[in-house]
Amino acid sequence: TALTTDLATKLEAIRRPSGTGPLKVIPALILLPLLGWYGWGVYTDARAAAIRSTAERIIAADPGMTGYPAQVDVADRGKTLAVSGLTPSLQAKDRIVSELKRSLPYVTLHDRLNVVAGSGIVIPDVSPEFARVREEAHQDVINAVNDASRATLGRTNARAEWRLQQAAADLTHAVQASADKAQAEALKLNAGEAEAVIAALKPLGSTADAMVSDASGNQPVAAYDALSLRLDSLAGDILRTTAGEPRAPAAAKPGAAIASPSLAAATEQFAANAERVAALAATVAVAKSLRPPPPVIVPAPVIQAPKPSPRDQLDAWTRSHAIFFSSNLDYRSPDSATRYLDELAQMIKAAGVLVRVVGYTDEVGALNRNETLAQDRAEKIRGALSALGVPSALLVTVGRANASDLSATRGSTSPNRRVQFEVGFEGEAQQ
Repeated sequence: TALTTDLATKLEAIRRPSGTGPLKVIPALILLPLLGWYGWGVYTDARAAAIRSTAERIIAADPGMTGYPAQVDVADRGKTLAVSGLTPSLQAKDRIVSELKRSLPYVTLHDRLNVVAGSGIVIPDVSPEFARVREEAHQDVINAVNDASRATLGRTNARAEWRLQQAAADLTHAVQASADKAQAEALKLNAGEAEAVIAALKPLGSTADAMVSDASGNQPVAAYDALSLRLDSLAGDILRTTAGEPRAPAAAKPGAAIASPSLAAATEQFAANAERVAALAATVAVAKSLRPPPPVIVPAPVIQAPKPSPRDQLDAWTRSHAIFFSSNLDYRSPDSATRYLDELAQMIKAAGVLVRVVGYTDEVGALNRNETLAQDRAEKIRGALSALGVPSALLVTVGRANASDLSATRGSTSPNRRVQFEVGFEGEAQQ
């Protein structure tokens, strides 16, 4: 536009009449060709720049050319265009050449683009295979979680059932050792309730296993909650029985007050209540066993009582002896422990009956550690008895942690840190 205006101004000046004469015409005749040459040069440069800009824009706009170098050369005053460099594929090259020809139809195009070697390789679509692998991995995770849940529920059920069996056995033992007929009858009812809960628990094992992966099923949760409620009531009855109070009537017992959020929570609560009942039953059994028998008035002349059998001697010894620990697995009195172990080993071998070696702790420390420590104390005593010649088949170790405290004292002088001995029942199998 500026060039056209300039030329028009010069021509107007030449055409305008002037009174100066031929001297002014000569410079105008010289200037006109120069201006024409200058204008043509500006025009061809602008045209070449526009062609270059268009070609570079087309190359840059192709998504496949990202990261691939390309050179644009414009020659012959914008009449020819040469494009050189690399393209990722033949398709990308064809797209660029076609767009250049369409956008610059008046320009001769020299295609010098080269395709990168190997670009003709067709990469298969593996996304379906990736999706299949992801789905299988997801299912494997679900199966692993379900297997772990089943195993956890199985262990929880088994431990709860075992503890309730112990509770029923301890309550039965307390019934036999009780001199009060009313209390013995109440304890017998408590033992029967523990056995009834065990019977109600058995069908829940397969039901809980089937419901592990079914988030909508709440029947096993309600069943476990109901059993937990029964155990809670049973614990209260045991406490009232040992205190000499009457059992609570069924109508006065609490209703469905437990509502667990999940099957795992329901089974954990049930197992905790089973532990509580077992601990109370064990305490009652120990209390009944340790209670001295009523005095026997022997009329004169004194008739010598028959010599007790080896089993009776062993039973009497276990009621009045225990081995105490100071900390961890250290005996409080090594000399006394050695003497007691020698006496006990001789009596067990003479009686030939099963003996439960029961380890206890005080309340110091975490529950899981105390359970392990109680078991380890029992195992230490069992090893000492085996070294003294007692057959392993006659010894069973049990760890009850602080389920049956004798005193509120804690620390190295606490009588709760002990190992007691219980004569097994007739027909009791080794565990």
